[in-house]
Amino acid sequence: MRRAILGAICFTLGAVSLLFAQTTGLRPDQFIALPWIWSAHQAVAPVALTDGSSIAVNGTDANAYTLTIAGNSHTLACPSTVSYGVYAFRFLNSGGSTGFAVNACYHFTAGTQPGWSTAAGKIDAMFCQAFNNSTLECSASIDSR
Repeated sequence: MRRAILGAICFTLGAVSLLFAQTTGLRPDQFIALPWIWSAHQAVAPVALTDGSSIAVNGTDANAYTLTIAGNSHTLACPSTVSYGVYAFRFLNSGGSTGFAVNACYHFTAGTQPGWSTAAGKIDAMFCQAFNNSTLECSASIDSR
């Protein structure tokens, strides 16, 4: 009885594989190796960062982050893990704080980070591309609301 069930399972799997190969013209290993194209927008839920003198970023949490800046002289630290890809940050200034800065791993045009908004209610955005595991090439949109 067990042999019959095992034989039926093997036959079914073989038939499915054969049908798959005939309809796609590909072996299963070739089908899996195809580059997939998304047919719709892919939404990413942003991760809220915790404000403080050194603002920690876990690079494996997400690739979109939000931060409400409530104090002075706060620095956005380098992500703990940087992977090739895109990172987006949204900074909301909640109280007219000054002195916000980003760590040196965030690179900007001409080597100078932008002058971040200092008035309450202002929103700045930073978009970065990682081409290696230690630096991010960034651009910023200041007072983007």
